[in-house]
Amino acid sequence: MIIFLLFVGLTSIFWWGQAMSSPRDMRLRIPVSYSDIPSCVSIESSLPESIDIIVRDEGKHLRKLVRQDLHLHIHLSSYLQQDRGELALVSEVLRPRLLEQLPGSMRLQHISPEEQMLVYTRESSKKVAVRMHASVQVAEQYHLVRAVSLTPDSV
Repeated sequence: MIIFLLFVGLTSIFWWGQAMSSPRDMRLRIPVSYSDIPSCVSIESSLPESIDIIVRDEGKHLRKLVRQDLHLHIHLSSYLQQDRGELALVSEVLRPRLLEQLPGSMRLQHISPEEQMLVYTRESSKKVAVRMHASVQVAEQYHLVRAVSLTPDSV
């Protein structure tokens, strides 16, 4: 019985070693964060919070990748050029940024979603002074201590 268990254990070790050296595909969900959104830009569509990728490599490298903290950061100010428009975040634009974070032997098979449409408009603003067009009348027995002031003086 002991010899049988020894061979089962030895076989399991060889199987595990073989499984770790063969190429496999793995699906990962990577969180996405956005920065440099100008205050005058209003984004009308929803931005994805994460993207899914499929990578291919040997099992031992995939195990190490699971422990890494992969994150995609997109600076939107460089993409928003027009006053109103649609911006397509295409997977081919994101591919180089993702490959920077992956080990050299790993191949990026697929990025999902392939394309994310971002609809935005630039809002304009103007500072306008607040003026009162009224006369202040107090009752006979009352007096104004100081002049009437408006707060805030502009919007």
